[in-house]
Amino acid sequence: SRIGSYLVADPDSFMHAPLRTIAAGAGVSEPSIVRYCKHYGCKGVPEFRIELAKALARELPEFRLNLIAPSVSDREQVNVNKKRSIARYAAGLIERERSIIIDSGSTLRTFATQLGETRGLSILTADLEIVNLLRQYKQHEVIVPAGTVRYDTMTIGGRFLERFLSELHFDTFFLGADAIDLRMGLSTFNEEEAQKNATMIRASDRVVVLADSSKFGTPSLHRICDIRNVHMIITDTDVDAALVQQ
Repeated sequence: SRIGSYLVADPDSFMHAPLRTIAAGAGVSEPSIVRYCKHYGCKGVPEFRIELAKALARELPEFRLNLIAPSVSDREQVNVNKKRSIARYAAGLIERERSIIIDSGSTLRTFATQLGETRGLSILTADLEIVNLLRQYKQHEVIVPAGTVRYDTMTIGGRFLERFLSELHFDTFFLGADAIDLRMGLSTFNEEEAQKNATMIRASDRVVVLADSSKFGTPSLHRICDIRNVHMIITDTDVDAALVQQ
């Protein structure tokens, strides 16, 4: 098909370009692309692109993984109800914590919206969208680390961040991941993100992972940490029962 040929010829464009750009490039209508994605068992274009990224990750060398990372907008449109349930449950677990780190990503942004009823916390995050979401909850002190802004994800990274975190200590790090494997550990598409997460783990007493069931069984990407570094994983009921028992 025209759409399949376009995907093979320019997978990067299919992964990240607006729907109208893909339609023009393939010479088809936008609804045709949606139907194409649904034909392969996906609910729409965002879910198809995320599944495509996972498939490509099995074939590409590690240094190219950041090029196929799903966009933030695609991530925010999939598994919305699952992420909301995970976020709500995680917020309910905050009891003794006085200081936390919140990772970046769609599930963690949903988690931030659930912190309106918690007592005042010192919260560090490198996700500028989370900073904006937390503005409405005046009881919290929000800390933004030094670093360089990545405009594609609206997050802060870079070499200054590790130096900044070396002088701070937090009770709990709420972490997201693109892939979870019991043998290979946690990993993500972006190498810099993996390094940043590892630094945040070292600055925290406890690590709690927030990840929906689609993140399990995904091919290993840039490694964040071993599963033994994680104190708790909060996910949804669709996760494989055999994994839960392990």
